[in-house]
Amino acid sequence: MKRRLVLALAILALAASGLALVGYLAWPAVPDPPAPDLAGIDPAIRSAVEQAQAEVRQSPRSADAWGKLGMVFTSHIFGDEAMACFAQAEQLDPDDPRWPYHQALIHLAYDPPAALPKLERAVDLCGAKTDGPRVRLAELQLSLGEWDAAREHFEILLQADARHPRALLGLARIDFQAGRLDASRRNLQTALSDARTRKAALILSAEIRQRMGDASGARQERATTLGLRDDPAWPDPYTAELAKLSVGESARLKVAAKLLDLNQHTEAIGLMQKIAQDYPRSANAWTQLGWAQLGRGQIAAAEQSLDTALALQPENARANRFKGICRQEQKDRPQAIVCFKKAIAAKPSYLEAHINLGLCLKEEGDHSAAIAAFQDALRCQPLSALSHAELGTLLLQQGRGDEAIFHLEQAVELRPDDTASRKLLEGAKK
Repeated sequence: MKRRLVLALAILALAASGLALVGYLAWPAVPDPPAPDLAGIDPAIRSAVEQAQAEVRQSPRSADAWGKLGMVFTSHIFGDEAMACFAQAEQLDPDDPRWPYHQALIHLAYDPPAALPKLERAVDLCGAKTDGPRVRLAELQLSLGEWDAAREHFEILLQADARHPRALLGLARIDFQAGRLDASRRNLQTALSDARTRKAALILSAEIRQRMGDASGARQERATTLGLRDDPAWPDPYTAELAKLSVGESARLKVAAKLLDLNQHTEAIGLMQKIAQDYPRSANAWTQLGWAQLGRGQIAAAEQSLDTALALQPENARANRFKGICRQEQKDRPQAIVCFKKAIAAKPSYLEAHINLGLCLKEEGDHSAAIAAFQDALRCQPLSALSHAELGTLLLQQGRGDEAIFHLEQAVELRPDDTASRKLLEGAKK
């Protein structure tokens, strides 16, 4: 009896192991991780890629390992390799919204319509856990002319947050396209006051004013956008996960730039100094460090950093402009003028360099050359209120009243709080 029991258990064990073997053999084959050419790549990026590749080889059926490798590739612009990794991760774990979502983000950069099914899948999977995928889906549908579908998703976002700025901005765009201008302006108010959507909202508001016949108001709002940075990408935990995996010079400079935005100048300069030490052949790193030092009034240190950048890249427009500001701060206007001209030669559309040149020439007393510099600035950007104001002032000093009045009127229209230009305009008209 005992021998029969032992035999039966052995048979069951063999059957179980056989079933497990059949199940294992039935799994689809897992490919090797993508292996792009990493020659000449930033060592920090190469190390991150190689480590993530090793994790995939160690756990080839782990969706998280494949997904992490995909995110490392995405963070460093290996789009095709990232797409292959995310597709494999989705095959291994089809219920994780991250994998179709990251595929959609890559499609959005290269082929937006192809992102639609992946975004829809991501939204279905993540639901209300985070609003990022739904925001991107609604905005893509809007850009593709699918207004009703976009409106539905914007309204879902507003059910969770009645003041959701991107949702209200989206509805304002739909109303604008449909010719409902008053409704568009009402929906736009929250977006205009939110730093995450202000620039896009101002651009749309200017279009609404233009269509309603308020050309002056439209020009003012367009001029206001000139000093604004582009609105940031809408945050969500999935894209935040990408940012954490970014390494190398570019990623570190972005962190330093954020510190500057937060007025943490000491920390930003310290980080930039470390970056410049780690990447001593990077003109960009030395330029950024020089700009940060200049902003803190560390003129000598800034000029030294910028000289290093220019030794590496003499045609660097930003480094030449920043060095010009250093020279101007030290009252060496002739050399500052040389630097600003070099910046313009490297980048003829560089508005700020044209303005710096005009101001420096004005200080030197070369008003004719300053007038030409501000005219060049306006060719770069006709809505530059500062260029109109300076040009109007100089023209008035030369007795060219009609031309001066035109530019001073433009300055006041674009920047109504410019009391100096307003007084000059009133005097010129009298």
